[in-house]
Amino acid sequence: MEITYPEPEGTSGGLLSGFVQLFGIFATLLYGFLLETWEEDIANTIAAVPLALACVTLYFLNPELKRQAAQRTKTPQEIEQDNIDKFV
Repeated sequence: MEITYPEPEGTSGGLLSGFVQLFGIFATLLYGFLLETWEEDIANTIAAVPLALACVTLYFLNPELKRQAAQRTKTPQEIEQDNIDKFV
């Protein structure tokens, strides 16, 4: 959620959760098809390759933590006022 700083965490979290649910449904259907079409070892290998590629991609991802950077430039009083303003 840190990468989407200007947007509220609820918005980015909700979108992320929705896409994860859709991907889970798609992946389950695809894996079921692979199991019916080929044997188990081949289906597992086909399912593992995208996961391995995702892990390699995430390893090289260098996120810019915008929320933390914005809070570092504020004084403790400004941060406290921002927290109070969220509830008003």
